[in-house]
Amino acid sequence: MTKAQEYLAFAGQLDASATLNLPHSVSRCYYAMYHAARAVVLHVRRADPDDHERLPAALGQCLGLPYGDLLGRWREARNQVDYSPYPPADLRQQALAAVSDAELLLAACREGLRKRGVSL
Repeated sequence: MTKAQEYLAFAGQLDASATLNLPHSVSRCYYAMYHAARAVVLHVRRADPDDHERLPAALGQCLGLPYGDLLGRWREARNQVDYSPYPPADLRQQALAAVSDAELLLAACREGLRKRGVSL
């Protein structure tokens, strides 16, 4: 969870008025969610599914399908901003939504871990 929180904090430090930072914000927020999901799945299943395609389903089984779906959608968005030469038309809104969704998912992961007796 520490790594997840650090990625989210880094994304929050990026200047959102600089267009070049927007893809990085989306990417860092995805990785915040990814590492939080890994922490939950590791604790619940005692396995570390670091596969980006399989992790959303595993998270969905641990916290509920909406969280797995959320992680899966941001994986796709991260792939687009990292690898496509054509940014989405709504990149600025996407970057803001990434921060919001990352905060939501990390909070759900922290709460899920706390319910299982993990102190953070």
